[in-house]
This record gives sequence, structure tokens and C-alpha cells, in this order.
Amino acid sequence: MTTIEGQQLVGVLRGLDAQGRVVVVDGSGEQARAVDELREIVHGSAVIAEVPPAGLVVLWSGQVLRANVRGVSGEGAASALLVQVPPARELVALPLRTVRAVRITDQPRAHGEGFDDALRESTGRDLLFAYRRGDPAEGVVRLTVALRRFVQESDEVRVVVEFGGKEQPPQPLNKLYGLVLGQGAAPDAQSGARVTAHLAGGLALVGALHALDPAADRCVLRLDEGCDLDLPWRHVARLSVRSDRLVYLSDLEPMKVEQMPALNRTWEWLKDRAPLGTNIVLRGDSYARGLVLIPRTKLVYDIGGRFDRFEAMVGIDDRAADVADAVIRVLGDDKVLFEASHVKRGALPYPVRVAVKDVRRLTLEVDFGDNLDLSDHCAFAEARVLRDR
Repeated sequence: MTTIEGQQLVGVLRGLDAQGRVVVVDGSGEQARAVDELREIVHGSAVIAEVPPAGLVVLWSGQVLRANVRGVSGEGAASALLVQVPPARELVALPLRTVRAVRITDQPRAHGEGFDDALRESTGRDLLFAYRRGDPAEGVVRLTVALRRFVQESDEVRVVVEFGGKEQPPQPLNKLYGLVLGQGAAPDAQSGARVTAHLAGGLALVGALHALDPAADRCVLRLDEGCDLDLPWRHVARLSVRSDRLVYLSDLEPMKVEQMPALNRTWEWLKDRAPLGTNIVLRGDSYARGLVLIPRTKLVYDIGGRFDRFEAMVGIDDRAADVADAVIRVLGDDKVLFEASHVKRGALPYPVRVAVKDVRRLTLEVDFGDNLDLSDHCAFAEARVLRDR
């Protein structure tokens, strides 16, 4: 486990205790941390699950599930779709009002490019994507309909829509490409820490950590929609935690951006990457999160006096040119909290840790050093604000 303070605890994971803390046993004994005190939990022996082909269920909350619709429960406003979300053990009951779209096929580009367009449009109308003459080889036609209900006949889910002013006979859902629903609502987000379960193989699912018991091979996420995903722990490679106690600046939008053109051009500032490649690299160490600015650039963030510290590793990305020479500053409410001059590529990065208690505006600023050089790829690796209890 890695805490928000950067402490690493290596040992045997026990799971959640009665107080909802994550417990690991290391050489010092049992170590317990609240979920919002953690950045991540890495499972060193995760294995990839054999996941059957699955379609897609898109929720109004923004969650996207690789899932297959297996049934229907309830009626009217209380109706729910029963979906299988591999490798979760149990079917999940998703309230229909929280479902934005269903794609049946596991082949997203099988003549269905208009499906993604419809998700971006948000027209407020129900759209049905059907295969021409019922044959996937003939392509997909998009129809504006009014969804009336889902029904279950034996083991088959069917959809009833109104089209052309008439209610149509129930159509087997598995014979369609998909549906995009025009009406719905995202549920209220749960309070507390948000956990993303990164499954071995690449899938990711987001919710609140409701149960964790490695001995029983269980990791349960509770979705905002009120249902639980009971995942086999053996297939979870990593749990990453996001809470209001630690916020990466690359997850925020600055309230103000100031840039002075160089050679009649302003240069893009970047999140979680550098101009010459992915991630941020300082003295050989790679960082997945952070900001890279090219002089002269100033980013101002509204942090509202909610945090106690700002932390980052500051330097020039290793892939910049040798002539790089820059000035890097951190300001709180226009007061200089950190400044380094003649920052050069290959030098040891500066570990920045400054108090920002009661600071409302946090500013990151980079300026030219001795050379008016556009290789000043100034990095604030792992730039973050933290709040104590």
C-alpha cells in the first residue's frame, strides 16, 4: 500500500477491518489505514480473467461497463436491467433511469460508428440502432423512437418502442446493435473516497470500497447506482484511491492561464506527459502524474483554502535539450513559496513541500533562465495538494 504521504507498506493484505480501514501485515506487525489515507494498493499476484465477449452499458454517472444484459426486474420507474459485468460473480441490477446507453455487440466498429456520435450529441431523444434487414453484414440504421419498456420472455430480454406513432411488437434485444436513451439522471455521488479497481488485463471499475477480503477472494465495489460489483480479488491488479484529501493538479482546471509568446508562439502546457513522450521523466525516474510548462507560463488554481500542503518533484524533463535553463516558482496568494533558478536538465529534481493552509490561489510559474530556449520542459511531477485530518 502507498499512503497519501508517500509511505509504502509492503506485506500481506488482510482486507478491511471493522472500522473500514485497510489492514496489511508487514515486518512491524499490523498496519491499518483509512481508505482516504491511501493512494493505491497493488496486488502483486493478480491473474488475468478469461472474460467472455461483452457489449457495453453506459451510465448517466459516466461509468462505462463492459457488460451483457441478462434480464429485467420491476416495472415502470422501479424497473432495472440485470447485467453481467465480467468478472463479477453476481448479476448487477442497474436502475433503468441511470442507464444512458446499451450496446449489444462486442464489436464497436461493426457498422455502428453513429452510436458513439449519438452519445456525444445528447439530443434528449431515444435512439434505436438496428441492423438493416436484421443482418449485421448490411450495416446499421439509426431510428428515433420512444422507449416504452423492457420485457423478459423466458430467458430473452426484449425491448418495446414506439415508432411512427405506433407501439411496435417486442424486439429481441440481442438482435439489435444498441440503444441510446434520451432521458435519465445520474445518482448522487457517494461520500468519501472513490476507488478504481484496475483489473489484470486492462478493465477499470469505479465505486466505493464496500468489502475487501483477499482470503475469501473478494473485492466489492458499491456503485453510485446503489448496486455492488463482487469481484474476485485474484483478478484485481491494483486499487487506486481518489479522495478530497489528495488532489492532483492535473485533475483540476486552472482558473487562470497566462502565457507570454516566444518566437511569436505560445506553447501548450501538458497534463501527465511531456512534449517528447508519455509520463514525466526526471533524472531517470518516471512519473505518471504531473504538469509540464514551457516558459513563460503561469497557471493559477483556485484551491479555496481547503488544503494544508503542496508537494511535487520539480525539474526539467530528461528528454529536453542540454541547453535548458529555467526559473520555476510556486506562489500562494501571490506570495513566493518556492523558487529555483537555473534549473537544468539532468540535475537532481527539487522535492517541493510547502504549506498552503488558508491559501486560496495556488500559482505555478515558469520563466526563462539564461537561454531563451524552447527546450525548457519544466516539470511539476506528481503535483498535488493534500489536506490533513
